[in-house]
Amino acid sequence: MPHSRPVVNRSARTRLLPLMAALLAACSDGGTDQAAAPVPAAPAATADACDLLSPEDAGKIVGGIVDEPRGGAPVSSDTVRLTDCTWMEMTSGRTVTIVLRHSDNPDNSPEAIAGVRSEMASVGPVSDVEGLAGKAFWGGHQLHAFRGGRDYLKVSVAGFPDDEAASAARKAAEIAFGRL
Repeated sequence: MPHSRPVVNRSARTRLLPLMAALLAACSDGGTDQAAAPVPAAPAATADACDLLSPEDAGKIVGGIVDEPRGGAPVSSDTVRLTDCTWMEMTSGRTVTIVLRHSDNPDNSPEAIAGVRSEMASVGPVSDVEGLAGKAFWGGHQLHAFRGGRDYLKVSVAGFPDDEAASAARKAAEIAFGRL
């Protein structure tokens, strides 16, 4: 009998929030020295996670009709914008959540990616996902994908059997990257 797991346990999710905030803060000054004169930067792109999947797309992924997408309040700095959105199928309770982090600076460094991977590995096994983006991996019912140095997409799924979760997250990421 297949069972589903939550996206990630509460304590792991709580540990990821400071990591996401640290990534936002670390990149917001464009890598400049604090003592140096500030360099004006263009604001981060205004892409919104709720624009990355249509209700029809989300319905195909979760296997039913989805309720209106629910987005959180965007978090922005001068150069980084973080948005999130959740689509839920009301009968099964299956959900897809996308977190989009876009930076005007190419800051998806190998060290930043390794930090996210290490945090996921503290929750459970992590495996590489080939052919999706510059660097992508799956773990804890979350797909993390880094593209072009500036875009970081996290797709979380809940309510799916273990053998369907990664495929559902990948499908959502493929559609989302196609709309960026």
